Amino acid sequence: MKSSSLRFTAAAAALLFAPVFSVSTRVAAQQTPSTPPASQSTPAQQQTQPGQTQTPSTGDLPNALPSATVDPAEEADYKAFTALKPDEVDKRIEAGNAFVTKYPTGHYTGAVYSALTQAEYQKQDIPKVEVDGEKAIAANPDDLSTLIIISTLIPRDKNTAGDQKELDKAEAYAKHALALIPALQKPATLTDDQFTAMKASAQVQAHSALGLVYFRKQNIEGCITELKASTADPKSSDATDYYVLGVCQNAQQNYADAADSFGKCAAMTSALSAGCKQKADEAKSKVAAKPSLSK
Repeated sequence: MKSSSLRFTAAAAALLFAPVFSVSTRVAAQQTPSTPPASQSTPAQQQTQPGQTQTPSTGDLPNALPSATVDPAEEADYKAFTALKPDEVDKRIEAGNAFVTKYPTGHYTGAVYSALTQAEYQKQDIPKVEVDGEKAIAANPDDLSTLIIISTLIPRDKNTAGDQKELDKAEAYAKHALALIPALQKPATLTDDQFTAMKASAQVQAHSALGLVYFRKQNIEGCITELKASTADPKSSDATDYYVLGVCQNAQQNYADAADSFGKCAAMTSALSAGCKQKADEAKSKVAAKPSLSK
């Protein structure tokens, strides 16, 4: 890693505390929202406008639950729970909490904690997301959707963004998610195109989470590599990813690249637009004075 360090101005810190949570989606018909960073803390705990930040829902991907004999009552309650529509968020949370209270060690308890995590994420009940997400992962370490959600939250929550152990955990979760995606088996409920799109969306979000973790750790090269991967497709890109990518490129004095990243952020409808426009103009002004190191 190069010796460059990330130096944050007050303006950059203020932008990173801008609204961050969105309920928009990367793939049509998906339901799970996303977040962005914390300055040297994050764009953190308010709502963004649709189109600013997007997160994939991997809820239709297999949970890899082991086969076992299931209590008929638990089976019936689980079927009733899964019959609730994705947009019935409050009902899903109420029913999910009732289920895990009634069946604390049940066959489907881990899957219900995973669904609860997604529903609570939609409600932006972040403390509950963190608690239930860890329970879901403890029950099923290969729970892709929850691995992505928790690894996304940690570097973007001001309460955990500076915690090395939490960042290490987020890094491990994001890397594990990326390792799981290529080997996923297509559920019967998805078409080939839907499955391909969902896997691509999950990869984008996992790369985004890992890039933000590296940003917190001041691993500049890692930040740039991962956020270039998460923004490779402009149709599924995230304003915060572009912003942080620009910050990391600035730290390497890659001003032309930084201007491009900030410019793409500015072009999106988000709480970061004005700040990104200013950053893009500043980076452009430095290009003539110091040639870009981009390749």
